[in-house]
Amino acid sequence: QASSVIATLVDVTEHRRAEDDFRRLVETADEGIWQFDQDLNTRFVNARMAHMLDYPPDEMLARNAASFMDAD
Repeated sequence: QASSVIATLVDVTEHRRAEDDFRRLVETADEGIWQFDQDLNTRFVNARMAHMLDYPPDEMLARNAASFMDAD
């Protein structure tokens, strides 16, 4: 019985480095950054935005944007 293996290797070093640099930039920005999905659920929030809303960032994840708004 013959066996075959096909392998593909992709060097993602530069891509990973760019992602790390972008994340560092976003996390240290003086501006609040808040990302939502199509249903307005929080996908990402940086520390500045969470501080502006007085929430820990991890408590904001997956919560709908409306839950952070005043009823008025």
